[in-house]
Amino acid sequence: MASKPFLELELHLTNGNTHRFVQNDPEQARDLLQHIHLNIFTQPTVIIYGQDRVAAYPGNKITGITVRMDSIPESLLQLNPNATSIREITEDDYRAKLLDAPKCVQAKPFLMLNEVEMCCGHRFWLEVDIVTEVGSVQERKILYNAFSWPSAVCQNLDGSVTIWNRAQMVSCSFAPKPDVPMGGWSAELVG
Repeated sequence: MASKPFLELELHLTNGNTHRFVQNDPEQARDLLQHIHLNIFTQPTVIIYGQDRVAAYPGNKITGITVRMDSIPESLLQLNPNATSIREITEDDYRAKLLDAPKCVQAKPFLMLNEVEMCCGHRFWLEVDIVTEVGSVQERKILYNAFSWPSAVCQNLDGSVTIWNRAQMVSCSFAPKPDVPMGGWSAELVG
């Protein structure tokens, strides 16, 4: 029976395919993790090589990169801007929490719920700790800047971590509703 790899990577591509890579050497795995950062998707090319083959991917054609290992480095979890913590939750948990979603309170940290859809059709639900105290200006910035950061680091249900390419997100909903910027369209979501 083969032993479990030290590090496993999954590259989620914009066409819906997933490519899987493993690294069994702990030192090489740590070196590999040094290449994963918030701007990974803005690189022209991401190159991954093994003993006999090399694979190249345009950075902007990668929807996400999932990292699996026994102990996810804290540095990977701390890549999100503004010290936010993002965790995946099930759709059922999301729906239940929507019913009791607390309101945004001016100048207080709060928990935000997101439903995200990627260009490849993948959907997932998130719980985001907004740990900095925010006022209405910062709430509007959350909406305006939802897609401006190159990536978001999310702790997955199975304990792995995925770095998602925000440029490949096609929608993101927010609850509780932050202060909406001028120019927003007033209408109820029905589907």
